Amino acid sequence: MTQKSTRYIEGSQTLLQQAQAELERGDLRQASEKAWGAAAQAVKAVGEERGWNHSGHAMLFDIVAQVNDERRRRRISRLFIAANQLHINFYEDLMEEEDVRYGIDTVQALLRWLEEARWIPAPDFVPQTDRQRARLARLTAGR
Repeated sequence: MTQKSTRYIEGSQTLLQQAQAELERGDLRQASEKAWGAAAQAVKAVGEERGWNHSGHAMLFDIVAQVNDERRRRRISRLFIAANQLHINFYEDLMEEEDVRYGIDTVQALLRWLEEARWIPAPDFVPQTDRQRARLARLTAGR
C-alpha cells in the first residue's frame, strides 16, 4: 500500500464520519458533500494502488467502470452513481433527510466493495470493446 493511498483511505473514513455528524446536525447539504468526498477518496485510493490516473471527476468514473468490468459486478457502478447524487445534492439541496441517510449507507457499502478491490489483485482483464480500451488508455496514460 502506498503512502498516498493510505492518506486517501484515512481521508475517506474521516469524511464519512463527518457526513454522519452533519446528518445528525440536520445539515443535509454538508452531509451529502462529505459522503460524496468519502466515496471519491476511496476511489482515488484504488486508482493510486493500481497506478492509474485519478485526478478529476471523469477519472473517478473511469476507475469505477474498470473495477466493475474486471469483477463483473454492476453494483459497484450503481453505488457510485448513488454517491454522485449526494454530490449533486450539495449544489441543488433537493434531497430529504431519509434520502441523504440512505445515500450515506450506500457510500458505506461502496467503500466495502472498493476496499476489496484494493486488496484482492485484479483478475487478468483483456479489454473487449473500444470503450474499454479507451478507458484503460486514459487510466494508464503517462504512468
